[in-house]
Amino acid sequence: MKDGKVVYSKQFGKYTYSNKSQAVNESTLYDLASVTKVAATTMGIMKLYENRKLDVYKYLGTYLPELRGSNKEFMAIRDVMAHRAGLFPWIPFYKETLVNDGNRTRPSSYFYNSKKSDVFNIKVASRMYMRGDYVNSIWDQIITGQNLQSTDYRYSDLGFIMLRKVVEEVSGMPMNKFLDDTYYRPMGLYTMTFKPLEKFPLSQIAPTEDDRYFRQQVLQGDVHDMAAAMLGGVSGHAGLFSNSIHLATLMQMLINGGTYGGLNYLKPETIKVFTTRHPGGTRRGLGFDMPQTDWSLTQNVTAKASRETFGHIGFTGTAVWADPQEKTRICIPFQQNVSYDGQ
Repeated sequence: MKDGKVVYSKQFGKYTYSNKSQAVNESTLYDLASVTKVAATTMGIMKLYENRKLDVYKYLGTYLPELRGSNKEFMAIRDVMAHRAGLFPWIPFYKETLVNDGNRTRPSSYFYNSKKSDVFNIKVASRMYMRGDYVNSIWDQIITGQNLQSTDYRYSDLGFIMLRKVVEEVSGMPMNKFLDDTYYRPMGLYTMTFKPLEKFPLSQIAPTEDDRYFRQQVLQGDVHDMAAAMLGGVSGHAGLFSNSIHLATLMQMLINGGTYGGLNYLKPETIKVFTTRHPGGTRRGLGFDMPQTDWSLTQNVTAKASRETFGHIGFTGTAVWADPQEKTRICIPFQQNVSYDGQ
């Protein structure tokens, strides 16, 4: 997209490597993985900041009472969003829910069941439900876990898992509902959603991986990220799905200075705060990734992009970038992990 118009839109490939596999099209939904951090969580924080309900200079503990007294209490929101809060990259929560029977590692029957019940009520994949009380254990592991010795830049999912809680605490509603009400529905972004199987047929959603280390099945319609799945499919670091056009439209609104379709969603000055690099020397803004300021370093976006370009990439192969100088959006959602053996 450039200047609000689609200049090139093309879909390539099929759902799997089989010649008989379904071809992707413009209606195909993709697991956005870490693009969730900007297309969901950061968008929520921007609106709360603009409405003066949240101050990015304040601490996590200001908004989350359960963090008070922990080593996460005095992490500033803006530092968490720029990955400069001293958090570890991730915690492999799923590993302690597996057992080794001598021949292979598999999900433990204590933690998972093939049927949904009052106890096993968290869907992590097709015919696989996790016991709901393990969500509390995940949260406890984050709260009580050690921090890094330095607050130098270190990319972390944990911060955005906590930021989802911040959005919900401040807004007073589930993050997915807050985003639906604030952006997605008013903008007509009907494919932009968490837990897409509640709204769309399986055939409209691209698969991500033949998971042989955790869920023992091809993942299609259930979020690829293990932690996001174990948190019920809605998280601050992963879980959002969308087609390419609706993702590009969201970025178009930001390029427009917060307006789309004649309606105002954000103020230009709000967008500027979050798309300005953190002063700690990182390339990142608040939530948004940006090009390296030193062009001699390996870049995460084309060298033709301006230094004001902002966006994010995701583990499943997704990428979205917006260049306010050129008024251009580049949206590349695709799924690259269909084969467990890496082919």
